[in-house]
Amino acid sequence: MANKFFLITCKSKKTKHREGEVTIAFPLTANTQADAKKIAWETLAAKDEQGTIEFFQVPNISRITEEEYNQLLLDNEADQIESELEAEQETPSKDWPQLNSSGFYDKDSDGLLRATITQEENIAEILVLQTAPEMWVFGYRYVTQSSSLAKPTSHAQGEFESIEEAIADSTNVILNIAEFQSQHSEGNDQAFAKKVLDYDFGKDILSQLEVATEDQMDIEEQIDNQSSATLPHQTDVDVSSFNIGKTKRIELAVMPQDDQWVASYAFTDSANPDNDLGNIRIFLKDAKSTRENAINLAMGHAGNWLFKVDEVTAAKDFFKGNIAETFDNGISHAIVINKTEPKEPLVSQETMDKIKEVGKVFEDKEDDHFIPKDATQRFVYDCLATIDDSHLDLTEEQYQEAGDKVHEVLKELAKKHAGFNQFYTLEAMTRIDWDSGTDAKKTFLNIRTLRSIFTENMVKVQNVPESKSEEPEETPSFQDWSKTNKGKSFDDYAEEFNIDSTVATSQSVEHPELLEAITKRMQGVESPATPEQVHTALCTNITDETDVKALSEAVLTLKNPAILWHSTTSVNLIQNHTKHPEQPTYDKVEKSKQTAPLFDKENQWQLFTHQLLSMDGNDVKATEKQYVTIAGNIQAIFWATGHKLKDGEFYTEIASGFMELIRNVENVMATLMDAKTTRDLINETINSQNAVETQPEETSEPIEVPEQITAQEPANEPIQEVKTIADLPENYQSNPNLALFMQGFETDLAFTKQDHNGRLSIKTQYRIMRATEIWGPIGVGWGYEVKREWTVKGAPIIMNGAITEHHEQVHKCEIIFWYMHEGTRIEFTQYGDTRKLYMSQYGKFIHDDEVEKKSLSDALGKAMSMTGLCADIYLGTYDDSGVMNKAEQMNLAKKKVQALEFDGQASEAALTKAKSYTDKFANAPSLAEIKRLEKLAIAALDAMPKSDNESREKQEKCIERVKQQAQEAIHTFTQDLQAHKEKA
Repeated sequence: MANKFFLITCKSKKTKHREGEVTIAFPLTANTQADAKKIAWETLAAKDEQGTIEFFQVPNISRITEEEYNQLLLDNEADQIESELEAEQETPSKDWPQLNSSGFYDKDSDGLLRATITQEENIAEILVLQTAPEMWVFGYRYVTQSSSLAKPTSHAQGEFESIEEAIADSTNVILNIAEFQSQHSEGNDQAFAKKVLDYDFGKDILSQLEVATEDQMDIEEQIDNQSSATLPHQTDVDVSSFNIGKTKRIELAVMPQDDQWVASYAFTDSANPDNDLGNIRIFLKDAKSTRENAINLAMGHAGNWLFKVDEVTAAKDFFKGNIAETFDNGISHAIVINKTEPKEPLVSQETMDKIKEVGKVFEDKEDDHFIPKDATQRFVYDCLATIDDSHLDLTEEQYQEAGDKVHEVLKELAKKHAGFNQFYTLEAMTRIDWDSGTDAKKTFLNIRTLRSIFTENMVKVQNVPESKSEEPEETPSFQDWSKTNKGKSFDDYAEEFNIDSTVATSQSVEHPELLEAITKRMQGVESPATPEQVHTALCTNITDETDVKALSEAVLTLKNPAILWHSTTSVNLIQNHTKHPEQPTYDKVEKSKQTAPLFDKENQWQLFTHQLLSMDGNDVKATEKQYVTIAGNIQAIFWATGHKLKDGEFYTEIASGFMELIRNVENVMATLMDAKTTRDLINETINSQNAVETQPEETSEPIEVPEQITAQEPANEPIQEVKTIADLPENYQSNPNLALFMQGFETDLAFTKQDHNGRLSIKTQYRIMRATEIWGPIGVGWGYEVKREWTVKGAPIIMNGAITEHHEQVHKCEIIFWYMHEGTRIEFTQYGDTRKLYMSQYGKFIHDDEVEKKSLSDALGKAMSMTGLCADIYLGTYDDSGVMNKAEQMNLAKKKVQALEFDGQASEAALTKAKSYTDKFANAPSLAEIKRLEKLAIAALDAMPKSDNESREKQEKCIERVKQQAQEAIHTFTQDLQAHKEKA
């Protein structure tokens, strides 16, 4: 039978289809009209993706010729191509984010979506970014007091075709970390981990999208495609609408309610909104027995409204004919209404109105806090930010006013005081201890008070004469200009003063090679200062004796660029590249220039030789050959006598004794160069040490002692060396007067360390903990009061072997220490001291800016020791280096055991979690589920410790095993699926 050609025309039901009245026409070929009708229904479902077959009327089938059929096919194909071209032209071009030089996307990339949860200083966050069509990547960070895990947004974590996949993977990583932390951490970290586990990161990310996701669109499509109500408690209601003139519109609806019918209406007037009346979703309480009566009620309200808005003619026409038929003919769409009665709102309307008023603060057009516009406003902002969030209290106008006042005061100080250093003055201002945020805000808004406090904290460069006459202003150097223009670059400076920025001359930039090195080293590094600001600060400490070229090379090779903006460390960096033949501020001692001592600091024998020669200043005169000769002599004699130079980190008693003998020698160089004399001195030291250690042999013969001696000398028992509290005499421990002393006698060596002199140093925080354990909280059971602080002269400073008239500075502190004893307050005075300014052994001046804290700690330690706290150390329990080494080894072993136990627990938890996923491979309903479980298992294994190579290899083996099990599960699933198909 020959094929016949048909034209199919399908019209939708306008009250059912989501787009109203839709007509779809297409040609087809079939043997019979019945076949054409069947093919038409199948084709219709594919043509209209927004609806279903139930939304269309019966297709109209008409016969056409073959020529008409071919022409329609060509027309449809042309229309489809034209639609695709228009869609491509309408699709806006988009600039996708680019990777930075470090291989990841910047945190301020356009389109970056983030979901964040915080608690105090803890933070958990995922970041999702679309980098290309159908390509998403993610990053994450989980930072707490006990751990910090972060991965920047990049392709290293994988590439995903949809945002849902990226969210799922990133969320799994964060939740695995949080689950591990909830089981193995404590305190705030554990509470935060539980909070993270309850947080919906995916919902937070999806709420930030401007368009619906694929899943949301699928849900909406499923809802619209249903012919009945979406949910059991909802119903569809047809709405009849009528346009009256060009500006007025009437909408009416009726629906059944129990055994009756209710009506609703909505009247709108676009020309005059005051005429609007009713809500189509709010039905009248006046219920009617039939549908027609409910329609009459709604139409009556419509007529009354038309007369009210002066549409008399339209009202008369509106009521002509059958009202029910007029209503049915006007049905244009349907709405969904809940059947259940509306519940009372949980929050009153008054409260909601207040919330809306407060919400205005958080409008998108406004920031959550003020963003400074220039350097002076930023300075005010930073000062206030340290005082209980006071930076949030000033308005933008007040910030501008405060910034202008700061700028004016800085100009006055720079003009009035020669040598005024703005950089360090502003730094001093940020360290002011304000009484309250209110005082600080008032100060910045009052120029007199601001001028006074700036003057008090002003920092000047010393020995710069005050300017007496005003001279015409010259172009400032880049360093001076950058101090008042923080954040601006050299190009801005060049543009302002018409300087060629491409030629960095000495007239425009001091030490340009240093600025170039700083800029290169700080590139891509987050820092609180700009390269120009760091350069300015460094230049203030550079002298004519500084090797700027070598300094620039050192800057480029710095491992940690934070050294550059750390004031104390950066000064030391400059001093290391500055020659120090003499100090110009001290009395000069004219001596011939000597070369540096030529010895190997890594060789302990040559280092010991250097210390011996330095006793009379011969260390700077010795040659390399003399160092080798003397060190060789000493080493040979020590080895020949079977003695060592050092025991651990410290010199042996033989070496220390030999050093004491050398102190009494007049010509150290000549003595040590003579091998025989050196051997005699070492043997003398060994013999004297043996004499001390050798005890007289015990004999059974009684020793006669003159009676006068026995009468004069009391028969005292020898005092045993105190080791622990158990070694003390029993009457010490039972003596009530020593009860407090015995309470804090023993010290936990885990809270001690050896200082540079080999003595045990006790941590202040440990002393405070023990004091709190004995007396109670500070301020209640014990405490202290600082009475006074002052600075005194210390030892004279020696320069080039000569004593100068200058002295070290020593900070001293006097405190009153008190504690409660049986209801009585006991108090006494104690002192502490710390060197504030001194010269190190390397010839560099050291200024300690933490002397107040150290002096207070010293005073507290001395005071607490008088009550018996840590008395075992002061009584010499650990003076023996052997005992100390054993105690350190025990403490170290304890820490290693704890670390191994924690690693073992962490590994076991990660393996258990991963196994819970791999066990589900066998019951996975699809290949996609197996792959998802594989990713979850690998993510769980990321929590395994990786402290050494063995741990890392173990983790890699576990991951390989997971992948192998996943492949086996996929293979099994594929075989089962194939067998099922063959069986079917």
